[in-house]
Amino acid sequence: MSGLWDAIVVGGGHNGLVSAAHLAKAGLKVLVLERRAIVGGACITEAVFPGVRFSRLAYSAGLLRPEVIRDLELPRFGYEVHPFDPQFFLPFPNGDSILLWNDSERNHRSSRVSRRRTRTRTRNMWPSGPA
Repeated sequence: MSGLWDAIVVGGGHNGLVSAAHLAKAGLKVLVLERRAIVGGACITEAVFPGVRFSRLAYSAGLLRPEVIRDLELPRFGYEVHPFDPQFFLPFPNGDSILLWNDSERNHRSSRVSRRRTRTRTRNMWPSGPA
């Protein structure tokens, strides 16, 4: 196989694909090897339960560096970010639940409602905003 490829990237997750794309843009012949039948790693959409499809770690796309998005012209290929708000939903067996919003004041208001319902003190547990 000597001479067929300038670079071989092991792993077709989003990081491997970004690396391969940069190498290819630089003019190298790149081979990407992935053990699964689908590439994309944590950023793929798949059925996790019957009838339920979602990207297991779509939040990690928000960590994609802006220069990667720009350099690889990802919006031209359909890349979009849809921030979640609320960010988290945590249900409890007793029927109560917690929502974490992008807005810290909304988190504090939510914690006050939760305290009234469950008679627990949770205000200091809430982050001041998204991480």
